[in-house]
Amino acid sequence: SIKTVSQGEDEPKDEPRMMLSSVDLQGDSDDGSSDEESDDSDDEYGASQMGEETNYYQSVSIDRLDFDYVVVAYIPGEFYDKLVDFDARVHNRRRSMYMKVYPVLFTQGINEQQSKAIMLGQTDIQERINRENVRALAKYFEKYTSFQNQRGKAGFDIPLLEEELKKITSLIDHSHREKNVEILPRTEDFVRRIKGIRLTSCKSAKDRTSMAVTWEMARILNRYHGLPASDVMATAHIMRTQGVRIENAWKNIGKKRFAFNKLQRSLIPEEYRARADVCGQAKT
Repeated sequence: SIKTVSQGEDEPKDEPRMMLSSVDLQGDSDDGSSDEESDDSDDEYGASQMGEETNYYQSVSIDRLDFDYVVVAYIPGEFYDKLVDFDARVHNRRRSMYMKVYPVLFTQGINEQQSKAIMLGQTDIQERINRENVRALAKYFEKYTSFQNQRGKAGFDIPLLEEELKKITSLIDHSHREKNVEILPRTEDFVRRIKGIRLTSCKSAKDRTSMAVTWEMARILNRYHGLPASDVMATAHIMRTQGVRIENAWKNIGKKRFAFNKLQRSLIPEEYRARADVCGQAKT
């Protein structure tokens, strides 16, 4: 759970909601080791536990009891006032509130280990996680739609979002033993459109993550800032060669290189493939 605080008071009874979406570029680590099923299971368990009932603490820290966490975040009072219902704030003098997190996890292997898993028919865990979590996303979307209707702000975008969710559900239900490059970007974009919080990671959070993040940033520029669709991948490549992601690689391994050897690079889908001049064999 996430607690937002203007100034400390007793725990409120109301419980606003927040969507948290995580996408996982599942597969081996970038130095070649592999434990795909274990990684997917760990991610799945972590996401499921985030949705359980949480014990709360008055603390300016990340607190833990068993597998429950509370992040206490202080925010400007004027922003906090927009979050809390005016009458409740005035009459109850609340200066803190709790937000229940509704987490979902989507995972898709994209490297040579996924190629091997496809050949061996070992993609069941990945496919089950995606099927279960698209149902969880749909349940949250029902709450989101109801909330927007209550506020009179449903607007024309709700039917468009409903249609997009149907497409995502069908995409996931029919994805089997493949590197489906549509699942992650479509779930990412959908969660952003319903005001969710998004994060992406692979095992090292360095190489495949960099490919995913730069592609996502380029798509954002296309959707919201007028970047032509024909320039999306070229822009992603610029961010991979000159942006902060290559600096992150340098801080990790001491080289401005993404840890993809020639074979690995050839087996990664084009959307996630770095240019050859910024790739090389490297120990993570």
